[in-house]
Amino acid sequence: MKKVLAFAAISLSLIACKKEGKTTETKTEGNKTETTATETSPEVKAEIKPAISDSAGVYTLKYKLEKGKAYPFVLSQKDVQSMTMGDKTQSNTNETTDDMTFTVTNFDKGVYDMDVHFISKKQTGSVQGQTLSVDTNGAEPKNENLKIFWKVNKALMGNTLKMKMSETGKIISFEGFEPIYAKVNTAVNSAVKDANQRKALNEGFKQGFNQEALKAQFKTNINLFPEKGLKVGQSFTESANLSPDGKLKSSTTFTLAKVENGIAEITVTGGIPKKTDKQSQNGVTQTVSLQGIQNGSLKLDTQTGWMKSSALTMTSTQSQTLSDGKQTQSATQKNVSTTKINP
Repeated sequence: MKKVLAFAAISLSLIACKKEGKTTETKTEGNKTETTATETSPEVKAEIKPAISDSAGVYTLKYKLEKGKAYPFVLSQKDVQSMTMGDKTQSNTNETTDDMTFTVTNFDKGVYDMDVHFISKKQTGSVQGQTLSVDTNGAEPKNENLKIFWKVNKALMGNTLKMKMSETGKIISFEGFEPIYAKVNTAVNSAVKDANQRKALNEGFKQGFNQEALKAQFKTNINLFPEKGLKVGQSFTESANLSPDGKLKSSTTFTLAKVENGIAEITVTGGIPKKTDKQSQNGVTQTVSLQGIQNGSLKLDTQTGWMKSSALTMTSTQSQTLSDGKQTQSATQKNVSTTKINP
């Protein structure tokens, strides 16, 4: 009723009618009457595509992230190692959880500016029934060796790196390492007396925490689609050298399994092809073999492109055999590494 009254009131001052997309307006000045007709087009809203969308069945990824919003990135890795020699087996378990967020600060010309904020880190280890833990959200450990790790981790938490990322997920750069290096250096100096040990710890931290290391770490979790896109069921493969001479390599195949209910699922297979090396010296033959098998899946939010969850498992087995033709000794080491994001 209110809409009808409002329309009637407007009609008293403007005589207008709309029919088949035309508007006719009549103006009267003295004895002269002018009538004009103008075309009106229906309002067309620009189509807002999701981050993962298809064209002729080919899906591509262009992140659609909101300025000011923080996106979670919780990285968890669990390693279960076992060593078997003869009839004896020893095992140990190590688990690390890193809690981070990526906050969008700007988006311009296809490039996102993001703050990578380090929130907390927890490490636990279990050897022959004994469990040790280092948690930045917990108290400083009493164990002197664990204190060092706790202080280094604590110095890293609460800091922020500046990251630039293209809308397709290519990581362009990181900035802000030097202030973090300074804090870690202070923490190491306060916990370690030996100068050589201090130097080794600081250099070790820098080797694992720098632009190239972080680019490699986040590449397989952020830059997940080739530029040409993928059809459901289509795959692409990436390889990496595991030895300086390039003889030992890993191969990972990513397959777009399905896109439904707002989730794009990518399955992961591959690993390290079996490699065997045999050498003989002084009548003793040594045979070493290595093999790795990887599998898992990644699930992405089709609206934003951000990782909803992932779980990847790499099972590697290394065996060594020594034989002089009369006696044989063997040892086998097995490692099951499970990596999860936003578990």
